[in-house]
Amino acid sequence: MTISKIKLKFGNIEIEYEGEQQYLISDLDALLSKIDGFSQHFFDQEVTIPSNEPQRSVEKAISNQSQNRLEFTIGTLAAKLNVKTGPELVICAIGHLHFVGHKETSTRKEIISSIKQAANYYKKTYLSNLSSSLENLVKQGTLLEKSKDTYSLSAEELQRLETIIAQLN
Repeated sequence: MTISKIKLKFGNIEIEYEGEQQYLISDLDALLSKIDGFSQHFFDQEVTIPSNEPQRSVEKAISNQSQNRLEFTIGTLAAKLNVKTGPELVICAIGHLHFVGHKETSTRKEIISSIKQAANYYKKTYLSNLSSSLENLVKQGTLLEKSKDTYSLSAEELQRLETIIAQLN
């Protein structure tokens, strides 16, 4: 007895089968016909999907920008974010590393390097208070500590930055 698995997706409808391969082979045509009839019922109707993520147009803008590769300096992002504090510059640096550098996580060393590139916003005190800033941002839920000295932005913060970055073009 051989077990097979098939997963079909029609828009928001998803059907998954796991079972004997012989059944799947012998009845696949009938299954697909039934699914087609079933899906027609739903696709003929207007379907609206509630969303907790109102930034679908933002995702499209980000997607369109990523095809052209996002290119802007950390200074540009800092200006758009109106950075005034060390923690704000840390968020800006990790956001820049994420969106321009395509890094899901950022090490402390990368964050320091990125912060220093924002010459018009960087202050030496930001660097001396970096540990405190990182700790507080993690406690607030703005950053996630993935491992020792390695951080990423929370989903909420990524969403907020995506909205702002979409306005850069």
